[in-house]
Amino acid sequence: MSYVLAVWPQDILQPWPADRDMAQSQLEQAQAAAPPTTHDPRLLAFAHALDARFPSQGDEDDVYDNLPPDPNRDAPEGWLNIGLYDSAERDAAYAHAVVQANDQGLNLFDPQSGDVFLANGVALGLDSPSQCLRAVDAWHRRDLALARAEYRRVAAGRDDQALQGWGLLLGKGQGGPRNHSLGAALMQLGGADADEDPKGYGLALQRLTPSLQQEQARQHEVLQAAADLLAAVDTEIALQETLLQDALRDITNPRLRKQAALVLIRIANNGHAAAAYRLSLEVAFGKSIAGAQDDADHWLRLAARWGDPAAQVSLARQLMKGLNPALDEAEKWLLQAQASGVRGQESLLADLRTKRDELAALPGRAESGEAAAQRQLAQQLMDPTDPTDPQRVAQGMAWLQRAAEQGDAAAAAELGHALAFGRPGVAPDPLAARPWLDQAVQGGSAHGQAALAQLLAVPGATQSDAARALELAIESAANRSGNGLFLLATFLHAGVGGSRDVVAAKAVMHLAQVVGGELVRQHPDIWPQYQPTPDEHLPVQILRNQINDNLRGMPELLARRGETPAASG
Repeated sequence: MSYVLAVWPQDILQPWPADRDMAQSQLEQAQAAAPPTTHDPRLLAFAHALDARFPSQGDEDDVYDNLPPDPNRDAPEGWLNIGLYDSAERDAAYAHAVVQANDQGLNLFDPQSGDVFLANGVALGLDSPSQCLRAVDAWHRRDLALARAEYRRVAAGRDDQALQGWGLLLGKGQGGPRNHSLGAALMQLGGADADEDPKGYGLALQRLTPSLQQEQARQHEVLQAAADLLAAVDTEIALQETLLQDALRDITNPRLRKQAALVLIRIANNGHAAAAYRLSLEVAFGKSIAGAQDDADHWLRLAARWGDPAAQVSLARQLMKGLNPALDEAEKWLLQAQASGVRGQESLLADLRTKRDELAALPGRAESGEAAAQRQLAQQLMDPTDPTDPQRVAQGMAWLQRAAEQGDAAAAAELGHALAFGRPGVAPDPLAARPWLDQAVQGGSAHGQAALAQLLAVPGATQSDAARALELAIESAANRSGNGLFLLATFLHAGVGGSRDVVAAKAVMHLAQVVGGELVRQHPDIWPQYQPTPDEHLPVQILRNQINDNLRGMPELLARRGETPAASG
């Protein structure tokens, strides 16, 4: 035992101690006084509160010593000594002891440091005793909202520890919304040093972009000069909200869009959850910010992690999709959104649990001979978004073949595509692929039509048949296959299997970009050459709308264009 703390009730006949010596004198008087006839309930409640937080096990892992007094065994005393072991929990135990003592109306004296923590909230000492032990206690108990509120309360007096603690929680978004620059400014105001505190202030500075570094400097000056620090912080937070609302309004205005986008990016970088979610939508669907889907996903994940309920629901929906949906993570986000008070997640949670049950039953259904289950299991094993090992790929190919042998056209298409073009763990074998692709085409598989079209379009190959490749691409595109639309656009642009039709190629490629697909994702660099020239813009737009309104009628529409010499552009 390396620490002893003494607690005693304030004598109502004596004034509150004005300094450490006066407090120690009152403690000594309490210790010298005749013991009471009964146990003081405040001392008992204090001891039991400590034991409830760190229960005694009677071994070397104990945090406190001499807890709690036994009224049936121990003689009543007007004060209490507790021992504090030198354990990993000592800081938490120390703060908790101070808080519990004061909450019970007891004073606490630390003879080692000379600090005294009075029940009226005043801390006395030879140097500067911590004013933040309530915040520290709340932080150790993971009540971050209370810790943040306590740091804020004490920071009103510009206490350095409180300023740094408040700034740290504000910058990390713990116990409430985050604000990277303002959190760093508060820590700087409290005298934080990145070299001395690399995991706190050092990381806080690393979160700041160059524009946010300028914002931190401005905010630090504002806080330094503020007569009312809390009001100044609240004003800065409100200012960011106003700027965000202005940016969201202006981003729909073509004339103001560029500047609004810069503001949105800066506020999102500053840790604003709703701004990060809106930024993810702008990157994915808007006109103001260029970026790839990975960028949109990055901001969506940040927004969800920072606590935006709409982002959490959107991310959960994404995670529920795909061949190997991340259902456990999706459920976590849905439950967090629900805990935030967002309603309407019950149906999504029900869908998620149904999907989980279906996936759990999939191997059994496949083993029983169900072709659709065999195909789904194969797709899981061979999911290209997951790292695949040779054994999983071999198992997947075997399940595809079993499903295809039962006449499953989609399985035949998957199997034929893998054999035709290869994939990790599967060497290309076009001759072996052809029967499976023929079967898929006969079964009406749009994926099979596109795969066979791609195979037959290879110049100089044994199976090359450009005319048939064009027919299959048209059929696949008419079935709204993204791969089919992509291939058809490239065939029309190059004149594969028929006459060249640049206008039709550009119209079809626009639709391919909308529908998406594996080939679209694999060839992002091809898009610029399919942008219409000023002279082509109107005819491309008209044809694109005609095709989109009636995809099934596209073969006849393209056939009529092929009969018109001017159609080739």
